[in-house]
Amino acid sequence: MVSEDLEEAERRGKQRARVWPVLAGLLILQQWAFFTRHLPERLDGVVDYLDAGVWLLLVVVPLGALWTGGWIRPLEIRALIEDESTRANRASALALGFLFAILAATVLFVATLFTQVNPRFALNVVISAGIGSAMMRFGLLEWRDYAA
Repeated sequence: MVSEDLEEAERRGKQRARVWPVLAGLLILQQWAFFTRHLPERLDGVVDYLDAGVWLLLVVVPLGALWTGGWIRPLEIRALIEDESTRANRASALALGFLFAILAATVLFVATLFTQVNPRFALNVVISAGIGSAMMRFGLLEWRDYAA
């Protein structure tokens, strides 16, 4: 049973290392699509609501998984995956995400001195910069650790 749990933890850890950069890439692609089309002042149609819903899922679910270490995994497996290196990687990723969010907010603050900035656009930039950079950092650090 213990060896099976260890094998499962190793498999899931490697899978996580591959998935996080992909999820960050999906968030970046979704944001690119969002920012290259017209930004409505309010949500009018089904597509606008769908776009907002996808963005919320791409932010809230990874944020919860990054913050908790993956709440959907069995506790035994999660305890094996969550080693000291993973906790350090998570702390580094969250710190970088905080830094990017603050930098994005600062850039937007300066921009408001010269032009009007849509509040939803600004919030989207700050949140996406923070969670996107944290997701990418965590995934790349985990990938590096499993590749070693």
